[in-house]
Amino acid sequence: MYQDLQAFSYNMKFDPLYFIGLMPPEDIRLEITRIKEYFRDHYDSKHALKSPPHITLIPPFTYRESQEKNLITDLHKFSAEENIFEVLLENFNAFPPRVIFVEVLKNDSLFGLFRKLMLFAEQNWNLNAVGERENRFTPHITVAFKDLKKEAFRDAWSLFQAKKIKYHFIADGITLFRHNGKCWEILTTSRFTNK
Repeated sequence: MYQDLQAFSYNMKFDPLYFIGLMPPEDIRLEITRIKEYFRDHYDSKHALKSPPHITLIPPFTYRESQEKNLITDLHKFSAEENIFEVLLENFNAFPPRVIFVEVLKNDSLFGLFRKLMLFAEQNWNLNAVGERENRFTPHITVAFKDLKKEAFRDAWSLFQAKKIKYHFIADGITLFRHNGKCWEILTTSRFTNK
């Protein structure tokens, strides 16, 4: 019995972490990664570099590795019913006292996708806690957080709140990320099929 409990706790402890997000195309990702690198080089804030630039739809969750193929298949089925839409990114905003991000402009299509994906995750993957996020969904692309010290935040925000940037892209799929123990990797991207 002790061995069974030990095996159970081992599996619980090492189930992989996943999250689901919307990624801009490579050219925009490269531009935003350069901003993340600026924070690394000037403010010693490098945690945001542990994932590609993205808009989080479902925050990190654990899921059984043995069920990973089902997770991918489900995500492909979900995406096949979705429509492409435009996303606008403009300037910077912040969640004081540590987070600075690229602002995602209000978008009914993005909020609709978020709500449908939340419901899908609750019904198919038993991720009930994620539904509590609906009223707090603030789409953004993080460029610095967690390891950005409060003093550095004040200095950086005084600079970045005045900076102007503008990007737009067509969202044509959602990406499943998996944590490898050090950083987030792209596991698969499920394309929207409805134009």
